[in-house]
Amino acid sequence: NAEQLINEEQGTSFDEKVQNASASKKSLFKSVSLLEERLKMMSLVSNPESAAHGKKTLYPIYKIFDKIAKVFHPFASKRHVRVILTGDSYRKPFLFDSFTTIPLVLIENAIKYSAENQTVNIDVSDSESGVKIKIDSYSPVIYEDENKKIFDKSYRGINASKIASTGSGLGLYLADIVARANGFVINHESKGTTVSIDGVEHITNVFSFYVK
Repeated sequence: NAEQLINEEQGTSFDEKVQNASASKKSLFKSVSLLEERLKMMSLVSNPESAAHGKKTLYPIYKIFDKIAKVFHPFASKRHVRVILTGDSYRKPFLFDSFTTIPLVLIENAIKYSAENQTVNIDVSDSESGVKIKIDSYSPVIYEDENKKIFDKSYRGINASKIASTGSGLGLYLADIVARANGFVINHESKGTTVSIDGVEHITNVFSFYVK
């Protein structure tokens, strides 16, 4: 029903119709899109094996990241965080439908834990044999001994818990399950110099993966 409302707008493409829609229609469409992705995540919690259910189909990775970044725009604005998507990607790898959980988790986490007035950078770029995705944010330090734990079920980093009291610790756990079901792994690394903000150490955290 939300898509039907958008399709009533002027435009030659769906994206153009979204841009021409009223603020209330845009908000409704974004809310419905976010709810749809949340429901997919909830099914993974109860049945992790469902990450590999169904047939793999062609997925336009850049468009998916663009769509989910736009869905989170109101959340980012409220947190005074900018989200910038860059890259030149046209590849459409074969992936399971569960794939959308990954950008949902990584983008939401980057915004949620980012220091205010910072930028979340998303880069989606084609290479000779696949697509490279990288998301970085200036956020609480993830210590070296936490690098593997952050993908464990219900685990939350020490500094992340100081920034946000709420959180289930399921996001990265589910993203890791989906990544492995689709034949790749999500990597984390820290870059730059540690700076203390309100008593919490911050650094540039980079999450990346490569899809063939």
